[in-house]
Amino acid sequence: MAKRHRLIPVAIATTALILTGTPATAAPSAAPVADRNAGTSNFGLLLAAGIGMDAAYPELNLESYLNDAGRAGIEQLRNSCDFSPYAGKRIGDYTTTNPLTTSQWIATLDAQNVGGSTPRMPILLYHSTSDEIIPYSGASTLRRTWCGKGVNLRFWTYYLLQHAATAAWASPDVTAWIANRLANRPTSSTC
Repeated sequence: MAKRHRLIPVAIATTALILTGTPATAAPSAAPVADRNAGTSNFGLLLAAGIGMDAAYPELNLESYLNDAGRAGIEQLRNSCDFSPYAGKRIGDYTTTNPLTTSQWIATLDAQNVGGSTPRMPILLYHSTSDEIIPYSGASTLRRTWCGKGVNLRFWTYYLLQHAATAAWASPDVTAWIANRLANRPTSSTC
C-alpha cells in the first residue's frame, strides 16, 4: 500500500530586505584565477566553476569542449566534492579545445566581472597577499576601480594567509562589519 502524504498549509511572513552593505573577495576577471590554478592542487575548483557556469548558461555547452577524460571528470564532480583526482592537472587534460579562449565563454565570463558595476551600498573587500587560489592583484585592481567610481569601500589586506585561512581569520571582523551595517552604523571608506 502506497503511503499518502498530507500537505500542511504554512503561512510565511516576509519583510523587505534592504541591503546595507556587503563583504566581498573576488577577482575582477576569471582568466587570472584559471591561470593561477592550472597544475595545482586546486585545479578541481576550476572544473567545478565550469560546471556552475554551464548550468547557469546552458548555451555555453561545456560538454562540446570535453574529451573522454573531461566528460568522466565532470560527471564525477557533479556527484562529489572530491577535488583530489584533479590535483596537478590542466584544462588541456580534459578538453579538446579550451573553452576559456572562445568568444562565447570570454563574453559570458566578462559579464560576471564584479568590477563592471558600481555598488551603491558600502562594500567590505578583503584579500590575502598569499592567496593561492585567487590572485591578490585582482582584489587590488577591483579596489582601484571601485574607489575611482566613488564606492564607499573598506579594503582589508591580510598577509601570509592562504585562501581558506583568510576566510576563517577574517570571519569575526567581517561579521562585526555586517552587524554594524545592519544596525545602521556608518562606515568610512579607505579609498
